[in-house]
Amino acid sequence: TGGGIDKLDSLRKKCEHKNFDPRILNEPYKIPGNEAETNIFIEAIKTGSTGSIALLIEKGADRNASTQNNTPILAALTSNPINLEIVSMLFEGNQDLKNKINNPILDQKRPLFYAMAQNNSDVMRFLIDLGADLNLPGGSNKRSRSSVNSEVPRVINQGTEPGEPMIFEAVRLNMPVNIGDHNLLNKFGEPPI
Repeated sequence: TGGGIDKLDSLRKKCEHKNFDPRILNEPYKIPGNEAETNIFIEAIKTGSTGSIALLIEKGADRNASTQNNTPILAALTSNPINLEIVSMLFEGNQDLKNKINNPILDQKRPLFYAMAQNNSDVMRFLIDLGADLNLPGGSNKRSRSSVNSEVPRVINQGTEPGEPMIFEAVRLNMPVNIGDHNLLNKFGEPPI
């Protein structure tokens, strides 16, 4: 759209100004009327403008910089729909982020959980190709059948349904699952396949 091109041109001019300091891209600030911290780079990710994101990365935006309650990858994975190109841009050449592919981001939810929660098989495959582990717990969501029993063994832990590793969600989504432990059991003693 013309408006998107105009905004990108405006952003490009600001980034190319002789007094431009790339540190400002990751400086946390609060949006008026909202207590949550954000930064210019995270806000660009939320808009879904791949051109703006590519420009900000080129101009020095830190793809790992976090604010009090957000990170670039969390902003990308909580967008609806998740944009594979943006997720890919954040991981490209970013070994630190790749090394954290199985680390929880927020509320014990791992990157793969967010893709599964939106049934986004392209992003799921991308994350699995980077090393996301379907056998790890993913977090929990509102689609659970019942509350988690504190007696459930830690090996089973929480997947996208309490008590299940993420491989169960992959099977529910009819994703071809040729990795992951097919011998795991959910809280009902059922295997994923």
